[in-house]
Amino acid sequence: MHHRTGRITIDVPVAKRKEIKTHASIMDISMKDLMLLGYEYLIHKKFNKETEKAIKQTIAGKNVKKFNDIRELLEDLEK
Repeated sequence: MHHRTGRITIDVPVAKRKEIKTHASIMDISMKDLMLLGYEYLIHKKFNKETEKAIKQTIAGKNVKKFNDIRELLEDLEK
């Protein structure tokens, strides 16, 4: 059976890409399979009630902060 596929492209620092590739190699799986394993883990992970509430609010667009760049985000986190 042929499954339709789609492409996801993400930009990561070169060092992080090498790290991901190394871990995938150690596990004898592809980088794609490692990413899919991580995704599957996260969607089945049980979060505490506070985190579940935050996720639901984010999906609904409530209490979401927007930043122009990483510097603004980091400054907000330090408050």
